[in-house]
Parts: sequence; structure tokens; C-alpha cells
Amino acid sequence: MKQYGYDVLDINELSEEEMSDLLQAKRVRGEADTHVSNFGVGACLRMNNDVTSGGWNWENDVQNGLHAERNAIGRLHKNDRASGLKRVTVIGGFVDSVSEDPVAPCGDCRQDLMELWGPGTEPMVIMAGIRGKIVRIRLEDLVPFMFDLNKYRPNK
Repeated sequence: MKQYGYDVLDINELSEEEMSDLLQAKRVRGEADTHVSNFGVGACLRMNNDVTSGGWNWENDVQNGLHAERNAIGRLHKNDRASGLKRVTVIGGFVDSVSEDPVAPCGDCRQDLMELWGPGTEPMVIMAGIRGKIVRIRLEDLVPFMFDLNKYRPNK
């Protein structure tokens, strides 16, 4: 039976590419509009064709805003989305504090990320707080019973 697992890393254990994605997520987090929750999130998507897309959360007064991961997805060109997701990196925390706890994509964003899954790929998720440990996990392990509409289509 397959076991679900994840790696807890120090920042110096990231690859150069992973570090680049973390820095982009941290940079775009500065664009977040958090006037309701004061909780800023930045995300960097890296696609299999090595195109990256950054996104940040945006809130409105009725708490019907845009999550960082969805913002990043919406910024991708259709051909880039079709190449499939290689990795998503998410960083966040309250704006006026230095959080050490890794921030995870919410359930809706996990489903959205799953739908970027390309054939023959194994997307990774890197989750970080503003400082502290970093978690690296396969998307499949973060969403172990993901909904895949293609399973239910006739002739599949």
C-alpha cells in the first residue's frame, strides 16, 4: 500500500529552480490586497515547458476575492497550461508578522491545480511561511482522492 509523505526542508535544501520559484512567490505576495484578512499569499506556478506565472490573493469587502493560485493560473497562456504543471510554490502569512508555518493551497485551489496535471507528469507542491521550514509534497499526496471528471466520461 502506498504511503503518503512529504519532505520538511531548510531553505538551503531547495534546488536552484525551486529557490527561484520561492523568490518569485515571495515577490508577488507583495502585490496582495489583504484589507479584509491581512493574510497575504503569493504563488508561483512552473509549467513543464518552464514558463512561470506568479499570482497573489486579492480580497473584496464581501470576502469573495481571488486566491493566489487561481490568479497565477489565469495569467497563463492556454499553450502553457496545456504543457502541464511541474510545480506550484506557495508562501504566505499575516502581513505584519513573520510566520514560520507553511501555507497550503485551499481545497478549491488544490482541485484547480490538479486540473493542470499533464500526461506523464508528477507535479510537486512547495509550501512555505515567511521564514522557517518548507514542505515539499507531491500534488497527488496533497489531494489523495482527487476528482477527475475524465474517469467518468463514456469511452474512457
